[in-house]
Amino acid sequence: MKKSIIATALFIFLVVLGQVHAWNYGDPAIPPDTKYEKFGPRCDNLLIKLYATHADVITALGLGNEIDIADGDITSAERTFLESANTGLMYLPYNPGPPAEKAASRKYVGSEPAYTGRFWRDFVNMPSDGVDNYWTFLNMRPTRVSRGGTIRYGFEAPVLESLNPLYATSALDNKVLDLIGYESLVKKYPYDDSTIEWLCDRYDVGTYDDGAGLKTNITFQLRSDAYWSDGSRITIDDVEYTFMGIPQDLAARGFPPPIWFGNVEDVVYVLRHSSTTFEVRLDILDPQALDKIGLNRILPKHIWEPICKGYQRPKDFTAWDPTTFAPDPDLIHSGPWCLRDYDPANYILLQAHKRGAVYNTGITTDPNKDADDITSPQGFFRYYRPEDINKDDKVSILDFIQLANAFGATEGDPRYNRAIDINGDGHINILDAIAGTNVFWWPILESTE
Repeated sequence: MKKSIIATALFIFLVVLGQVHAWNYGDPAIPPDTKYEKFGPRCDNLLIKLYATHADVITALGLGNEIDIADGDITSAERTFLESANTGLMYLPYNPGPPAEKAASRKYVGSEPAYTGRFWRDFVNMPSDGVDNYWTFLNMRPTRVSRGGTIRYGFEAPVLESLNPLYATSALDNKVLDLIGYESLVKKYPYDDSTIEWLCDRYDVGTYDDGAGLKTNITFQLRSDAYWSDGSRITIDDVEYTFMGIPQDLAARGFPPPIWFGNVEDVVYVLRHSSTTFEVRLDILDPQALDKIGLNRILPKHIWEPICKGYQRPKDFTAWDPTTFAPDPDLIHSGPWCLRDYDPANYILLQAHKRGAVYNTGITTDPNKDADDITSPQGFFRYYRPEDINKDDKVSILDFIQLANAFGATEGDPRYNRAIDINGDGHINILDAIAGTNVFWWPILESTE
């Protein structure tokens, strides 16, 4: 009790002291155009409008009321056309090889009264991919709005060819699958090649000697607060089955390996050290192992094992086929968006994967199974900002009270809670308090920006 009172007093002192730096989301020396958040989505919906040709996307962008962001690079001739057709656009250069640029609307193009005409905020213009990327769709929001609105994204593709995370190959298919999110253990920082812990809290790349020489091993600490959209917790079982079980079960039935098999083909063992700590061992020495293994999508074992092993499928009780359009039509996933509607040749509608989200993909044409109504009890594990401990979409004294009650706890302590450990280092301490004070009273100031 005494420790909690002292901790609470310290937190209040830090809040008062830290107001100079409130709303500074990171290093104050970083220019504003290289800031980003690791939580979201900030918008309620992402509407992907489908167009038969790139020229159709450019025409839609020029209209000024159809799309907010365009897929694909803008040529000099297209920019000349757009500058005369729509003065409300911004042109964002990036460098995938030869320099290129993409275009986006400066203002919200939708007709919803609460947002129409507001300037957009928080584009993330990646040097390698441009502005239409995972991070932009996570961060982007209308000015003076903390949550809400619909992003309209124009994409050159008439239809989805596949929503199969094993075998999808087209750009649109993988864009949608990555936005829905079969999340990976790590991600890449948007502005350079550095690594961000994602489904893991910590990792350590090392070597081991198997008697034939040194080989690569990577030890991961899995987050304990990440869930699939059906409410099941993400566990080491899912990681092990994705890396080793899926390729083995597909091969046993004569199916080709998944398209990402090259990332995991050298994994020979997943060694468990605890319920959340595990070691991935390779049979080679590979300096690129973290990128290959860490960035690979993770699939839920309880969904994909019946599919890959060929259990009886619900529609006709024959063996489940893992090669169809959507072998799991419910798209049980772990990422920021849920598929809510798909109208071929017209649009794909994604909704934010928040706690309690209800969705039905509407997929009824797959021969394995029809989609069901899915309720996600936990939502995307990064929907709420990490400092929002009680998940009420604001950072307030209520969060600090929870932090104070667990202050000093470490992993294994009954008082330890991963949701309170803001920086995920296994200790609830002054570093978490400082992180919270830097955004205290969020999102109040966003309404006046």
